[in-house]
Amino acid sequence: MSSLAKANKREAASRAAEKSKKRQKKNKACGTESYWDQAATEYDAEIVDNLDQSITFCAKQNKISPLVAAVTKYRNKSLTAVDFGCGPGRHLPLLSEHFNQIIGIDISAPLLDLAQAHTDGTIPDEDLKLHHFDLGRKELQAPQVQTIRGSFAQVPRFAICTNVLIMPQERLWSNILKNIKKVLSIPESIVVFLVPSLESALFVQQRFKLWDSKAARQEGIPTVNKKSAMNLLEGIIPRDDVPHKVSGLFFFFNLMLGGWVMCLV
Repeated sequence: MSSLAKANKREAASRAAEKSKKRQKKNKACGTESYWDQAATEYDAEIVDNLDQSITFCAKQNKISPLVAAVTKYRNKSLTAVDFGCGPGRHLPLLSEHFNQIIGIDISAPLLDLAQAHTDGTIPDEDLKLHHFDLGRKELQAPQVQTIRGSFAQVPRFAICTNVLIMPQERLWSNILKNIKKVLSIPESIVVFLVPSLESALFVQQRFKLWDSKAARQEGIPTVNKKSAMNLLEGIIPRDDVPHKVSGLFFFFNLMLGGWVMCLV
């Protein structure tokens, strides 16, 4: 093989390796379907149950979980409720206690399978509809919106969206907000968001520094270069090397949704 042929072969191999690396990075991004399909295989071990954690923590202080309080506040057994990004269905039984019929939407089919299993025996099949949609990739078209809104005779007027708006790409969470608005297109609708808090992330970083400087370097929020420092200013922090968006979205919520929002951080 000539030197030129060898060089071309090496260059082709290098391009293929770079493309593979980009694909792996894309699949690892928390806004992709493949990421959540993989997460479904070990969801209980890897993902914190924010509802159970909130209920347990608040109970120790003789308080009610803010998420439970928000859902209870708008209880109406004649209404349909939606869980945008329902995952394995941990919040669906809570919604079912306070609303008539429930719709769950998620990006991952395996997670929806877990949601179906989680609600078997607790929510009658005729009162639960699960839909597989990627709300972040693009805006839903009218037939897709109608599929969701037509799940039951009563169109949805209440929703929750918990720890879904965590991807760093503005396009993704912007599309999610637009799609939520399309589904809940009635002025009297209410949507409750639960979003990660930047203050909490910074507090954890400070605890790391006090307790274990090595852990702070390995697991904390990097600010060693201009890019990572700018990410922090924009509310983007890494978790297990995957960029996540934390709070700072409340103004945008009101801008996108016209004020029908309760925001828990």
